[in-house]
Amino acid sequence: MQIMKTRYFIIALSLAGMLFSCKKAPQNDIPAPGEQMTISVTIPDGATKAGAGEVKTLSWTWSSTDKLTIVGETTEVFSIKAGFTPKKAEFTGTPVKGEKFSIYYPDHTIGTADWSGQVQKGNNNLNHLSYAAAITDVDQYSSFSFSADWAEEHGGSFSQIGVLKFVMAPPTGTSLFTEVSIATEDELFYSGNGDTKVRSLSLSMEEITLGAGEDLVAWMVTSCNEAVIPSGTPYTVTLIADGKTYAQKISKTSDSVLKSGQVNVITLADPTLWKDDTPRFASGEGTAASPYIITTIAHLKNVGDELLAGSAVYFKLGADIDMTGLTWTPISCDGGKQLVLDGDGHTISHLGAPLVDKLNGTVQHLTLDAAAITISGVGGILAASVPADSEATISDIQLSNSSISATSSTGGVLGQTDGKLTMSKVTVTSTNVSSSNLAGGVVGFVNHSGTATSSLDECSYISGTVSASARYCGGLVGSVSNVAHVVSNSLVKDATITSTKDRVGGALGQLQRAASLLHSQVENVTISGGDNTAGVIGVCYGTASRCSVTGGSVTSTTKQLGGFTAYPENATITDCYAVTTVNGGSIDYVGGFVGLCKGGNTVTNCYEACSVSGTATNIGAFIGYIDTAGSTVSKCIAWEAALPFVGGVKTAGQDSNVTDNYIGTEGTVSAKAQSMGWSADIWDFSGDFPKLK
Repeated sequence: MQIMKTRYFIIALSLAGMLFSCKKAPQNDIPAPGEQMTISVTIPDGATKAGAGEVKTLSWTWSSTDKLTIVGETTEVFSIKAGFTPKKAEFTGTPVKGEKFSIYYPDHTIGTADWSGQVQKGNNNLNHLSYAAAITDVDQYSSFSFSADWAEEHGGSFSQIGVLKFVMAPPTGTSLFTEVSIATEDELFYSGNGDTKVRSLSLSMEEITLGAGEDLVAWMVTSCNEAVIPSGTPYTVTLIADGKTYAQKISKTSDSVLKSGQVNVITLADPTLWKDDTPRFASGEGTAASPYIITTIAHLKNVGDELLAGSAVYFKLGADIDMTGLTWTPISCDGGKQLVLDGDGHTISHLGAPLVDKLNGTVQHLTLDAAAITISGVGGILAASVPADSEATISDIQLSNSSISATSSTGGVLGQTDGKLTMSKVTVTSTNVSSSNLAGGVVGFVNHSGTATSSLDECSYISGTVSASARYCGGLVGSVSNVAHVVSNSLVKDATITSTKDRVGGALGQLQRAASLLHSQVENVTISGGDNTAGVIGVCYGTASRCSVTGGSVTSTTKQLGGFTAYPENATITDCYAVTTVNGGSIDYVGGFVGLCKGGNTVTNCYEACSVSGTATNIGAFIGYIDTAGSTVSKCIAWEAALPFVGGVKTAGQDSNVTDNYIGTEGTVSAKAQSMGWSADIWDFSGDFPKLK
């Protein structure tokens, strides 16, 4: 039995099933087993009007696809015969055994029905609804009326679904509608025909766009169990329109009942009573156990407002966020606010400004893609800076297909840190970074305030260009300042590092005295700059260990060019190597490993196998020029037959501590290194050229 498809009303739904039994009809009314029988069914004349808006009782008529399920000791499906009228029909099927019977429309699975997932397509459209009803525990089924009166006369009961109709004047200025719901604080509604109760019922809507002054009419199936909202109990009708959430709270002085078998109507005629109730986040409480969940741009915009001075507030992405066309105001952690943002593997794309201005807290498990940022001052795509007296942890970050241009301390991920930074597992790919001063593929400037130290571990810059129009330019970091910062286990690969000024390196433009670069590689990178340009570290005052450059090239347009470092002073460099092309041209102080060596350095267990070229006098296979005494260079190898180990010294004898080294091409570098006592725990000697373990 399907609700009459008229211009007034259609209902479509499943009804919760109940298994029933009934008194067996007289034997002469039931054919022999295996034979077919015909049953006669009527709909009461009282259910003749299509009721929505006229009467509230549901009205339905038969259709050509209708079936009935009869359940007794056996279960059979009966199909409608041709020649039915709107209120009378015959059905045929195999006889059902038993003494009590239950009759289901459309079938006996209605006991598992629930009303979630309803979708209405079009305003005042009823095609999503279907009718469901049952006669239970009656004594016969061969001829019956689908009504409560007939069921009661035959010892059973009748049940059917209800319908909730909303007639609403929508909020002023809204036009596109996607959901309507009704909710109470307590669990008062039925989610189906069972005993389970819920706080709310909802209906999704599609293809509903209203004109000015047009009411929104929405239809929702409800249970055959009647839900009672006691008098004085507030309930809320919520409407999602144009991506925002609006609500009206209502309270009645008498009980409100969502009756079965009826159309229950809620009318909201005043559009000015809607209140903007758009959730600030998809869910969550901002705690570590229950972070705020971000699924929209609007949620992301609310992050800054939720931060609190002196305590951490927790956020997690629940979806990818596309910022295309948005003028973004970066989140700021000024005033001791602490941000904890977990990307949960999601992506924020098309940022036009740094995600965070001043970062204090944690950002992790996040991908940034297709950002394009041009700003004045300090800049990074994830964050502009970590201020003094702040601590930041940045981990598991992927940055790709992006660009950033700023005027000072510019990095792909972070512009500058003056506080304590812990960065790990950060990869920057196909991203261009440019700055007037201090440019790094990952971080522009690792600075410090007081004794605050920072660490960068497992950070990579791949397939992009880092450029600076002034000094300090590096594939990883432009400059690392003079405290015990550590950059380790990092990689720069297939990139271009270029500057018109000085202090340019494949990994670091400059490494200051107390800082270290450890276990890091530069591979197939084109590096060019002015003074102090090198394959790994432009100017080195600190410690470098187990680092290398392979492939690519280094070129300087002025002076001091090195395959590994251009200008070390009081530096310690151990267990490192350079195998790259060193293009000296006509400049001075060119070396396969070191360009110009200032006093106080210790360089041990290192080798170069570079292609070194140049026309100046101070060009050497390992060291281009020694400017002052006091450097110790020992147990190092220059794999070169044409150039001297040291190209020149400022004053005779300044190379007196350059001892126990080898220059030449006899045998293999691995054999020479082993003969010098290099550690097999550090080096792999299986090939002609040693590799770091």
